[in-house]
Amino acid sequence: MANIIDMDSTDKLRNASEALNWLSDGADHSDAAADDIIQALASAKLDDANREKVMEAMTLIANDRNSDALRHWIAAYRNGDASDAFETDELTQAYTYYNIQDRSAVVDMDVLQTMLSMKLQDPDASVTDKENSQRYFEIIRASSSTISAGPVATRIDHNSPVGLRNLGNTCYLNCVLQYLYAVKAFRDIVINLDDHKLPLQKYPGLQHFGRVGGLQVTRPYARWAQSFLPRLAKLFDGMYTSSAAATPTHELATDFLVKLEWLPEVATGAGPSPSPPNSDGGVSDTTLVGDAPTPGSDADVPMIDAPKNDKFAEMSEDDLKRMKDFNDKVKAGNLQAASEQLARQQDVHEIAANLINKAICAMNPTGSDWNGRERDEITRLFYSSFHLNSLKGNPQKLTVDHTVTVHLYDRPDGIPEALEAECELNPVTSEYQTFVRPGPILQISFVNQEVIDNVERIITHPFKVPQQLNLTRYMDQPPKELLDLRKEYWGLHKKIRERKDASENYHAQLRDTAGKLVEVEGSELLSASSQFLKSVQKELKSEFDDLDEVASKLETVSGECSSNLHTLKKEIDLIGRDLKKTSASLNDRQTLIKLTSEKQVDELDYTLFAVFVHRSMNGDPGHGHYYIYIHDFANDNWRCYNDSQVTTEEGDINEWIHGSTQQGVGRPNLVVYVKTSEKDKLTQPLYREKQEPADDTPPAAINTAADEDMHDSATEEDGPPKNSEFDVMEDCTTSYHG
Repeated sequence: MANIIDMDSTDKLRNASEALNWLSDGADHSDAAADDIIQALASAKLDDANREKVMEAMTLIANDRNSDALRHWIAAYRNGDASDAFETDELTQAYTYYNIQDRSAVVDMDVLQTMLSMKLQDPDASVTDKENSQRYFEIIRASSSTISAGPVATRIDHNSPVGLRNLGNTCYLNCVLQYLYAVKAFRDIVINLDDHKLPLQKYPGLQHFGRVGGLQVTRPYARWAQSFLPRLAKLFDGMYTSSAAATPTHELATDFLVKLEWLPEVATGAGPSPSPPNSDGGVSDTTLVGDAPTPGSDADVPMIDAPKNDKFAEMSEDDLKRMKDFNDKVKAGNLQAASEQLARQQDVHEIAANLINKAICAMNPTGSDWNGRERDEITRLFYSSFHLNSLKGNPQKLTVDHTVTVHLYDRPDGIPEALEAECELNPVTSEYQTFVRPGPILQISFVNQEVIDNVERIITHPFKVPQQLNLTRYMDQPPKELLDLRKEYWGLHKKIRERKDASENYHAQLRDTAGKLVEVEGSELLSASSQFLKSVQKELKSEFDDLDEVASKLETVSGECSSNLHTLKKEIDLIGRDLKKTSASLNDRQTLIKLTSEKQVDELDYTLFAVFVHRSMNGDPGHGHYYIYIHDFANDNWRCYNDSQVTTEEGDINEWIHGSTQQGVGRPNLVVYVKTSEKDKLTQPLYREKQEPADDTPPAAINTAADEDMHDSATEEDGPPKNSEFDVMEDCTTSYHG
């Protein structure tokens, strides 16, 4: 190190480490210094004699760290005119603080204002951090080169959707928004809300309007939902007309995270207010037929009227005012909680479910559901009904949900096998699940976590997501031949699971015996131990005669273990082949037609529409990055929506959704299928305002330079690999227990 420290100013610096040592005069841990510390060290050495070497050192460090902040410093000081160096340095720090990579681009101050607001509302942020946020915001706003984002002078490209700007860790929200916008049937309802919403004014005395999932819909729920959806419609309008990436408002983004059970049960205001966990406003896993209220006698009441609570009628005006003041305080607290959650990674399935149930609260029923109760168009769009069937002769139970949740602990080959594993016979309860009526839009989410030896682990197993999915094999009241084929599959699946468990237990016991830290097969370790003891005994000759006997026993046990494991592996392979054969029969269209009818099979055809992908180093949904692939049936292409970027993709979607990069492995988080016969009616990803084309005007780029600059916060990671290039109103995601 002394050689580096004493280096003459003319000596050549070879790498970033030498550059850091030279700038810091050999200080310890200089390689861990932050960029602003390095800038200060460089400024201290910056004189005419050392200028060239300082620039050389800073260039090495900037390239090694890939630091734009250091590159901006180099650019500011290189010409020798440092009259505005400190002002430029502060501007550089401001750009670095807000993660703006390209200082030549125009900054959208609305986006920057949103980021500032989020920081100021963050309860975990220090006072200094909040002060810096405000100061750096003012520095950027006062900069002559970044006065205003201004209108982008480009024509609208009506041949491509627009992206959505990231507000800082809101990639999950952008995915859900793009998905819902692409569902034409949902988008039309939101845009034309007045034609679909519940006319609250017609029922001034009612406080309850039935249930969505396990949650009682109150007047405040309905009123809040009806005020939320117009804000969503405004964003949809921006996605229709915008010439560049649209920007969700901070208010809309926060509203997405508001949980409807926070709202008060009486109409003292539409603000969020929590209900006790075990109150009527709580949630249930499913809505069962036996739990459903019966329709009232008044045919004009849109849902189900619940008995009024007379305790409020007996309260004095002072008591009512105190209760309202309390609700207002709780409302402010919960809005703050939602705002805090906005800056943290959320699960797309929960966000989508939350939105669907909030939208249902705003709707006017137009028909009957599976229970004979009135339901609305959004329910019929997303919700499916299921039967829990008993082989013991118990009555069927009906459940309804907008999402099917499947577990990946069995490492299924693909979605058909994952669904079968969830629907199959439960040997403990003798029950199995069947579809009664699948919704036109079928959402499937995945549980990719398991607990082994009291340690939670992420399942990284890749599985096939087919373009086509037929639900005939999972339907209610199947023909005997089809049910027998399914039972054969269940039996084989049970056998292979038992043998895999036995094999894993064998390995676990051997690991416990041999040492958990050794990453080799237990039988191999025993064999190696035997060979080691034999070599020791041979070396020491007769001094340790007992070692020979121990070694022989170890060798015998090793052979027995190896033989048992080999037998289990052979049985697993044989059963696995039979399982694949049976699964192929259940997936075979001609077999299904033979066992049912061509009409029934055609009616149960579904086509892949959207895949939400989460990419992270460890699979944790709280970290990483979300993006979504959406199928445009009208134009016969797939697009990847990655915040402000929208690209057309070619090739095999299973390679895109499971692809690996330095930022981690991509995994499907939520998959959406649509009924094939209705896919063109239900979906329309490309919905853009059209203008007359001009020969001399090229199509607008999907993203402006500013969009490229406003990337996710540090907790989010890079996007997909390049090719061609209601808590949920009801925590009632249907989880089959096969």
